Amino acid sequence: MSTPHPDPNAVDGPSAAEIAEELAALNEKIEGFLKSLDVTADDVEVWFQRRSLRGWTMDLNGLRPIQASTPGDLVVRVFKDQEVGHAQTQGLDEGRWREAVAAAAATLEPNPESPPPRPQARQPSPITFDSDLANRLAPRRELHRVAWALLDNTAHEATRVHGLEALEGQLTYQAQRTIIARSGGSVATLQAFLQGYITLNHLYGDLFHQTHSPDSLQPLALMGARTWRGMPQAVFTPQGQTVSEVLALLHPRVFEKLLRGAAPTKLSEDTPDGPEEGDRFASPNITIIDDPGLDGLSTSRAFDDEGCPTRRTPLVIRGRVIQRFQGRVRGRPQVGGRWRRGARLPGPGRFGFASLLMERGELGFHEIVASLEQGILVQDIEGLEINEETSAFSARVRWGLTLQRNMPSALLSTGAWRIEGLLFPGEQGEGLLEDVVLSRELYDTGTGILPYCLGHVRLIGG
Repeated sequence: MSTPHPDPNAVDGPSAAEIAEELAALNEKIEGFLKSLDVTADDVEVWFQRRSLRGWTMDLNGLRPIQASTPGDLVVRVFKDQEVGHAQTQGLDEGRWREAVAAAAATLEPNPESPPPRPQARQPSPITFDSDLANRLAPRRELHRVAWALLDNTAHEATRVHGLEALEGQLTYQAQRTIIARSGGSVATLQAFLQGYITLNHLYGDLFHQTHSPDSLQPLALMGARTWRGMPQAVFTPQGQTVSEVLALLHPRVFEKLLRGAAPTKLSEDTPDGPEEGDRFASPNITIIDDPGLDGLSTSRAFDDEGCPTRRTPLVIRGRVIQRFQGRVRGRPQVGGRWRRGARLPGPGRFGFASLLMERGELGFHEIVASLEQGILVQDIEGLEINEETSAFSARVRWGLTLQRNMPSALLSTGAWRIEGLLFPGEQGEGLLEDVVLSRELYDTGTGILPYCLGHVRLIGG
């Protein structure tokens, strides 16, 4: 198997100092823009976010460099006489920014909440940008070296364990700059992480997410080889349309996707017929905490997308609702952070998790697997659809295995299987989290720290 070795200088990233200097320059530009505005309003808010990515994609033909950055998403809010207007644009053109301010001022609507306070950050700030990692991946060409090692080690393992026909992967360093500014001041932050994935024969793979500079990048370099060596060769494909109730052991990253999709709306004070504080909401095994201060997770931040300081927010403790997300009213601070989904959401954002934290269970992962007569292990999903009001979910299985006592595992054919269920109990049923087993091991997904989750789902094939 021949793999060309491209020029490592094809993707030459900035150092940590250059990334920080860019953020400082953007912050100064936005502060100067606000001071130069001549608009009749109580206050004007600017939210700005810019992302960059560089790295390598890979297949059996070798490596290809990738490098991209967004022009910058900008959202403007104008506050005046207990009303608020919104507008959005992209780029660094101050002329377009002024047009956005004028558009926001022309679309004022009643504001049910008090305006956010002066932008400020909770101290100390969580670590979501590691200068050592940025410097390691830029001048020393470490990003190329590890991408090459990841591909080469996988190719070498394929000479020992035959059958590798297709390989897709990517290794990238991504950085995000966020600034929120009003007349009272501004806050700015950097979030960055190293991320890699590999998919083998379009059937199975693994992911890697790293915020801090590790002592060794060898686990990442060996990710593909390790996955190929342990990957089952049999494939389980549905024969026609099939629907069955099964026990599914959900990888923490799958569990996290379900929680992020359904829990914030269910736990919001604004949701009609939502659970009240003190209500039993899930199994006593379930504890859900929004903790933006967790170091080393790329979703941690000292302030949310309204410039309000973030705080640790326990929401569900041992299955009971302790508190709910709630907005600001006169004289009362909001509970929980508000986050935007890019500039597609020009309003005040939505309640959601920053970094997600859950408590561990009592059984080890291998004990849970050994206890199953029959079930599936879901390693990753795609095409997730969630009804936020009911918490009903549906998703295609991207990577999964059959689990059957005294029988070898088989791969769930990618895209041929779907899981469906209800996350939280309600009128439609008990819900996955009504009767659930959690693993003793906690797994760092890069955006949360969670256990494996075992519960009932519908497995649909065909």
